[in-house]
Amino acid sequence: MSRTRRSVAPSRHTVTIDSLAFGGAGVARVDGKVAFVPGALPRETVVIEVVGRRRKFDRTKLIEVLTPSPDRRPALCPHVSLCGGCSLQELVYERQLEAKAQHVRDCLSRIGGLDVPESGPPVSSPRETRYRNKMEFTFQPRPWEETPPEVPGPGPALGLHVPGRFDAVFDLEECVLPSPRAVEVLKEVRAFAREHSLPAYRSRWDEGLLRHLVVREGHHTGELLVALVVREPEHILLELGPRLGERIPDLTGVVLIVNRTKASIAKGEQEQVLWGRPYFREKLAGIEFELGAQSFFQTNTAGAELLIDVLRESLDEALGSSPTQAPGPAGRRHGHLLDLYCGAGTLGLCLADRFDQVTGVEQVAEAVTSAQRTAERNGIEHVSFHVDDVERWVREGGPDQDPASPSRGIPGPFDVLVVDPPRAGLHPKALETLPWLGAGVIAYVSCNPATLARDAAGLVAAGYRPVGLRIVDLFPQTGHIESILTFRRIID
Repeated sequence: MSRTRRSVAPSRHTVTIDSLAFGGAGVARVDGKVAFVPGALPRETVVIEVVGRRRKFDRTKLIEVLTPSPDRRPALCPHVSLCGGCSLQELVYERQLEAKAQHVRDCLSRIGGLDVPESGPPVSSPRETRYRNKMEFTFQPRPWEETPPEVPGPGPALGLHVPGRFDAVFDLEECVLPSPRAVEVLKEVRAFAREHSLPAYRSRWDEGLLRHLVVREGHHTGELLVALVVREPEHILLELGPRLGERIPDLTGVVLIVNRTKASIAKGEQEQVLWGRPYFREKLAGIEFELGAQSFFQTNTAGAELLIDVLRESLDEALGSSPTQAPGPAGRRHGHLLDLYCGAGTLGLCLADRFDQVTGVEQVAEAVTSAQRTAERNGIEHVSFHVDDVERWVREGGPDQDPASPSRGIPGPFDVLVVDPPRAGLHPKALETLPWLGAGVIAYVSCNPATLARDAAGLVAAGYRPVGLRIVDLFPQTGHIESILTFRRIID
């Protein structure tokens, strides 16, 4: 028996927007059911069309704004109707920050069952635009257009995804998040691909060549690194590096990344330098970092410096009031710091002046190499970084293991634990065994309020008490927000 997808008959409604959901869509109700309305703002009366139904909510399209919000402003980007990246760009920035901060609080209360005191007001980003130091663009055979033309546009397309469409990319011409140089690189690479009729990769058939373009910039150094992600290396691509080197100011290197899997990610298992060197330099909190094409690094340099300042303050507050340690002035040494999911060592290295020893754990070998190079370059000797799967490593630190065992290759015990996990949060097994690492204070840095709230409840159940919340915006114009939640171990 064959099954067909049930189509949704066009259904239009006039509704009032009550609030913003995480991600930036307006929230309304249609016949008592929640409806998400991308592009609509709180207190607006709008006309919507239902385009998809789920058991608990409807997906809708904004047709017309009848009564605009007093906080609505003109769009910053010409691609606003195609791109879902800057979902809050038509809302004044002060209200963006308020809405995102409230979402963090709501998640902690609703999901985690926690009422956490805030140690200070939400911190705004120093830049509202041109703040991103990394952009990932995607190739597709043809550019997506709302109304398909009689003659298809030239290919391949290179730009950003249309919301909800993994196989649809529009040709990007402008973006307010990176510097103009990033868009200049995109246009040069797209022109090169079209001149040589290079095919975009299609995952459905596992064929084609071009997958992604990654542009990384040092906002303090001005250096630029470009990475092209492909299915297989091709001889013609050797011409791209020198071409970009001639035309893009301050370009330090062009790298080819080979990804032979079907996964649509801008990463790979093999790198080849096409021109220059395989890294760029960036400065953060007075430390100069060397970053490769695939090294994790906070995407908002100026915002990350504020994040580090807030993290320092949060740790000083938690440690200064710890029942196991005498209060001391900000800046004193606090023992041994363990930095899990350390990436290129950003947080651990920037906090190293506050600790006698810093240990970092990260599963990406290239990121650990970057962290080690940075430590050596900056003369930071009391740090060590280790390549390991964080979830596996923490599970091995459970009740049947000695955290100080030399077989682990990582000495303990630890006084302070900093975790900055991916959006999925901590693995359940890792969360269960974190207390066995012995840290008296934990600082959880999160980019996902929902998984932060879930994991916070787990830490409370394991014997930790949340003592301070700080909210820092590293992603203006988008629905994303960063937060720091500090915990102190309850002493029996």
